[in-house]
Amino acid sequence: MPTWVPSIIGIVFLLFGLAIAFADPKSILRYDRRTGYAIYSTVIERGGSEEEAVAKAGRFYRLLGFVFAAIGVVACGLNAAMLLVR
Repeated sequence: MPTWVPSIIGIVFLLFGLAIAFADPKSILRYDRRTGYAIYSTVIERGGSEEEAVAKAGRFYRLLGFVFAAIGVVACGLNAAMLLVR
């Protein structure tokens, strides 16, 4: 495998994570039927408002996005360290 492939993977994780973290939660809820949507539907079933449900799902998506971004940063850092050691 070429040495630049892990860097590309890390950059993709970073960009994907930032896209999720800063996207509108309502637009993600249109496509998601498991994770954030489960949070959204639970809040609605318990008598919460739609704004509250979207806010809670949005917090989950923001956390998920930042986790993906952190994985990307770590992957890029590890790849850079491996290239320097060689």
